[in-house]
Amino acid sequence: GLLAARRYEEALAYARDPLLKGRALLGLGRAEEALSYLEADPRLRARALLALGREEEALRAYRAAGDRLEEGRLLARMGREREAVAALLAAGPRGRFEAAGLLETTDLSRAIALYLAVAAEKTPVADDAALRAYLLARRSGREAAAQEAYARLSGGLGLLVGKPLPALSLEPLPQRAPPGLAVVRALLAAGRADWARGEAGYRARRASGEARRAWAWVLYALGEVKPAARFGGLRLRYATPWREAVFAEARARGLDPWLLYAVMRVESAFDPGAVSPTGARGLFQFTRLTWREVAGRLGAPDADPFDPKAAVRFGAYYLAWLSDRFEGDLRLAVTAYNGGPGYVRRGMETYGDVYDFLRFQPRDEPREYLAKVWRDYAIYRALASVPRTPPAFLEGFPPGPR
Repeated sequence: GLLAARRYEEALAYARDPLLKGRALLGLGRAEEALSYLEADPRLRARALLALGREEEALRAYRAAGDRLEEGRLLARMGREREAVAALLAAGPRGRFEAAGLLETTDLSRAIALYLAVAAEKTPVADDAALRAYLLARRSGREAAAQEAYARLSGGLGLLVGKPLPALSLEPLPQRAPPGLAVVRALLAAGRADWARGEAGYRARRASGEARRAWAWVLYALGEVKPAARFGGLRLRYATPWREAVFAEARARGLDPWLLYAVMRVESAFDPGAVSPTGARGLFQFTRLTWREVAGRLGAPDADPFDPKAAVRFGAYYLAWLSDRFEGDLRLAVTAYNGGPGYVRRGMETYGDVYDFLRFQPRDEPREYLAKVWRDYAIYRALASVPRTPPAFLEGFPPGPR
């Protein structure tokens, strides 16, 4: 847990297993010391050797581990492209995806064919491969390949290049009160709101079908947005909690409120108390440093990141600031929300084109994050006119999170 939270000094103090000690030392940048603890794991040993600039030894370690993906990546770094392509082609879909990237400048037809092959597989990079094949085919006038790639585009990356959102199936509102609702009402009347929420959550987990969807609406009315989204249909999976604050802050910052909701949904799944392994907090998952910086700009030093209205205010300000920094390009602003503005700025200086940056950036997470937010943004816009009125059986209940 400490390693996952990057608290390497504490992890080193607690660790008894040699590999855990080695990982902690690596995290602290003490690669030479880490080596003596990493004999049993050639992959970790290779990482330590790379940190020390000992590339040939690291290459042998990856080969000893049978890790063709990392072997291929290292060979590419060493400028041995032909060997790198051979290793990557033997490393599964991810390796073939990366091999295609190396081939873009030397054998474009083969690169597109590789991307299309990966796009046809069930793999986390299938949508990335389809997008790259589509862009390369369009740029080079290969219309048949572009059409094949376009057909395979899905999710947020497809939406980025104008592919329409698939039709949404909106379930009807539940009409009947779920069995046991009287118990929840009685608990509320007795001032036992926490018990009421616990009872509703327990019954939602045990119910199915329309009864479960009905309990999801009860949970939403009680302010339990995250479990309501899990048990409800599309209306609650794309709920609009704290609506007054979201729309007001979006208007004040010149943002589309649906984009604000999309970021909130991806960041925290509507959990105001969310805390990430690295300590990011609240609905918009601010790190302590970024929260302090935004608080200083807003003149709100005592704001609480776990307060939904404060989180919405800070999230709207920061997203608008990023949009201004990237001249209104929301693709870059959203990517920077996850990866950091400096990371995106450096990437754009290196690659120039937003899609080249998304393809060749060193980290997958910002690209996947953009795809998720863009998908949710499109769904929110599609649902903009859908009534959010709760079922009639909730008359007299709280109005939900405000």
